[in-house]
Amino acid sequence: MAEHFSFFDPVLQSDGTFDREYNAQQFTNYFKTLVTTGILKGERNSLKLTATGTNMQTRIDTGVAYILGRYYENDSTRDLTHDTESLGVSRIDRVVIRMDLNTEARYVKSFIKKGVPSTNPVPPTLTQTQNIYEISLAQVRVVGGQTFIATDAVIDERGTSVVCPWAGSNILPSFDDNALAEHINNHGIHVTPSDKGNWNAMLRAVTVGGSSEDANNPVASTILTSGIAKGAPDSGYWYIITFTYGGGGTSNIGQIAIAYLNNGSRGSDMRTRYRFGGEWSAWSPSIQELFTSVSNGKSLVANAITQKGVPTSATAEFATMANNIKNIKTGKKFAEGSTYSVTNRPGYAASFIKITGLDFRPSIVIAKAPQFGGNSYFGVYAEFSTVTNNLKIYKGIANTLYDSSASGWDGSSFWLQTDDNGNILYEYEAYE
Repeated sequence: MAEHFSFFDPVLQSDGTFDREYNAQQFTNYFKTLVTTGILKGERNSLKLTATGTNMQTRIDTGVAYILGRYYENDSTRDLTHDTESLGVSRIDRVVIRMDLNTEARYVKSFIKKGVPSTNPVPPTLTQTQNIYEISLAQVRVVGGQTFIATDAVIDERGTSVVCPWAGSNILPSFDDNALAEHINNHGIHVTPSDKGNWNAMLRAVTVGGSSEDANNPVASTILTSGIAKGAPDSGYWYIITFTYGGGGTSNIGQIAIAYLNNGSRGSDMRTRYRFGGEWSAWSPSIQELFTSVSNGKSLVANAITQKGVPTSATAEFATMANNIKNIKTGKKFAEGSTYSVTNRPGYAASFIKITGLDFRPSIVIAKAPQFGGNSYFGVYAEFSTVTNNLKIYKGIANTLYDSSASGWDGSSFWLQTDDNGNILYEYEAYE
């Protein structure tokens, strides 16, 4: 047996040689005592393998691996091209990191380890000897007759024991990451039987005639009525939830209870009560009144917005209502359109145009017709005109003025006398 030690700076001897020389195996033996075989998790992108789904290539991301003490690093993405497969069969390839200690090789590199085509293909077996040792980043399914590798055809094998474990430490304990995450997220595994017993004792001390969840035998929520839950607001079917906080004895326990009633004949209702180490307060309808007030307020706001010309539902979100308010037109209302003159207005012998669909009473109406028969018709109505009956009709190029008591707003439509023979197209503008 012999003693071994490393590493020290060499000293040049008189014969021109150094008194300390180290070979690769000595460095490898050193790292083998520190790092186990596998992918160094968290180092850059941990050599993750992906496919784009557009060609026969897979891509190895950046990362570091150790195989039996030998170091491998990929400092940029690396693309590998898989062979296509014949129609009718498929194949499973593996993308591996291979250490090869043979004299002609002496490397750690990435390769495609091609599988055997079959109607029921299996992945190729990994070589794991002292001279050649492979770990598999992923399996890649190659479908016969297909000229691309689908993104979901890559099955990640990193983190799988033996096949491609995460590199660990031979000095510090290695952790199972999944088990550690489960230990953190599953609070139940931290609760001892003693803890459960203390919890149940507290529940029995603070629960007043109602149901509560037993830590040893969890149960689903149930409907609590006045016959089951002591102190319910009334005899209706109430859902009751009690929140408990505090500790150090029942006198320091605080509780808040929420009761919810959903009965078709009575509608919905919600009540709250509380206590801190003593008797319960009376059931309060404050929270229900708050909901009702908000609901009523939304209805009033929605109605006001709708009356301003922007239809709004009472059930709309507040953000929607705010946006609708922004869309309210704050100037005077305006409408324009076209219609034909008629001569069949009951009780009148003259011709008129009838403007309908207005949601406001116009104070000014301007109507014009294209030139026909040597004349063009142009009518103006103004509520504040000094002309008798508030109407001016300019007929033809002579601008003949007519007055009419038959024109104006009848409560739902606007009538304007046109003094033509009917069936003439008019374009109009109406202003509030």
